[in-house]
Amino acid sequence: MAQPPDDPPEPFRPPPPIYAPPSSADTPPPPYAPPPPNAPPPGAAPPAAYPLPGAAAQYPSAARPAARTPLIIAGAAALVFVLLAAGVAVYLATRGGGGYDGGPADLRQPLTLQQVAAVSQAPCAAGTLPEASGTSCYRLAGGGMTVRRVEHMKAEPPAGGTTSWTVQIGLTAADARAFARLTEAAARQQPGTPGQQIAMVAGGRVLSAPAVTGGPITGGSVQITGSFTRAKAEDLVARISGRRPS
Repeated sequence: MAQPPDDPPEPFRPPPPIYAPPSSADTPPPPYAPPPPNAPPPGAAPPAAYPLPGAAAQYPSAARPAARTPLIIAGAAALVFVLLAAGVAVYLATRGGGGYDGGPADLRQPLTLQQVAAVSQAPCAAGTLPEASGTSCYRLAGGGMTVRRVEHMKAEPPAGGTTSWTVQIGLTAADARAFARLTEAAARQQPGTPGQQIAMVAGGRVLSAPAVTGGPITGGSVQITGSFTRAKAEDLVARISGRRPS
């Protein structure tokens, strides 16, 4: 039996390529890039090159305060300036005093300083001087000194944790020496006795009678302390200077 003829050989077909570009569905997204500044939100129409009247209303409200920021800062700076100015005004008012505040100057009436011998209550007997407030009477020891000029005198606000005002007086060099001798005699007296006190007399009245504590006062720098309010300290300065009747 005759054999059927062999099938002709198939033509050569190259194998499929190893790399095939992925389809568009498999393409990875591009790297993230932030939108440019002031870009409109997705879906919003791009701004016109020349904004028309009313076009600013299309932008988000968050973009508008940037233009007002300098005004807000300027307003805050003005507020700070007002507060600082108020602080300076308060400081100047505090430092200022009633009556005489400064120096040097001549007193309008002589100020006599004498050691106290005894203190009694009003009404005052003969040989005693009334206190300016009219509640006490003072009998004075002999001697003393008279002050007609001061280098400086002022009412000072509380300092160093205290709550009371003080009166500062600077004596001349000649009066400072006499005052040192007077306060030395007062400092030798028993604490709490009238002899420790130095009466400050003007116009026939005792303006104040502070006690000498801590030894004689040399150098001519006198500081009068007590339960002084600002008004009382300034009143004493005015009376010592003679600018207010004693």
